[in-house]
Amino acid sequence: MTRSGEVAGRWFERAPGPWAAALAAILLASAGSTAAAQERPAVSSDQPVVVLEADTLVKDDATQTITAEGNVEARYQGRTLRTKRLIYNLVDNTIRAQGGVEIIDPDGTVRYADEVEVDERLDTGVATGFGARIAGGGTAAAAAAVRPSPGRNELQRVVYTACPICKVEGGKTEGPTWTLRARSAVQDQNSKMISYRDVVLQFGGVPVIRDCFRPTSAATAASAHSTNSRTTGRFHRSRISPSRRACTAT
Repeated sequence: MTRSGEVAGRWFERAPGPWAAALAAILLASAGSTAAAQERPAVSSDQPVVVLEADTLVKDDATQTITAEGNVEARYQGRTLRTKRLIYNLVDNTIRAQGGVEIIDPDGTVRYADEVEVDERLDTGVATGFGARIAGGGTAAAAAAVRPSPGRNELQRVVYTACPICKVEGGKTEGPTWTLRARSAVQDQNSKMISYRDVVLQFGGVPVIRDCFRPTSAATAASAHSTNSRTTGRFHRSRISPSRRACTAT
């Protein structure tokens, strides 16, 4: 790849075309369903460019890949991606971020992963070691997040809390007052619903409610008891109530 500029000894690329679409896809992959739908990247001549910086940027004709490595940072429409390595596959138009992946949204939400891979159209993707620090104080984590088809996200071993993790005497940390744990969760971006399976609500580390959520309106949930979850993006406001083993929340 031709070097388009250099800043402080680093490669500096204003990426056009498919490379930009793929970078935009990985930056939008963890955004909320509305943002992703409105901003889905498309390859066009007037597409906004993605600014990419890295210590090295190499095109390998043998493997048909472009690799950015070393303190990689990409910026697109107010979002920033930081990672150790980015690999763009020119054959199947997928992009993979490897090592210490961090995606920062304009509202301050920060998402983390060990590795993220998506196609440039956001139709399919996968993230391992997924976590998020949500603007307003919530935190979430999942062992894996998979997008098997457009509009559907599947998360495994999900943990969420809106409570802060506090420091106590002696420099130790104190866990959150409550946490929500689920074996799995499925987000349907078309219906804007999330289905949880095998759910446990814990207070002080002690399970108090198991198995499910009953959906309520956002307004009802917002005014309900503080044990209600209140998040953004992949997790939605919900009221806790015993019901079926597999259930939904809005």
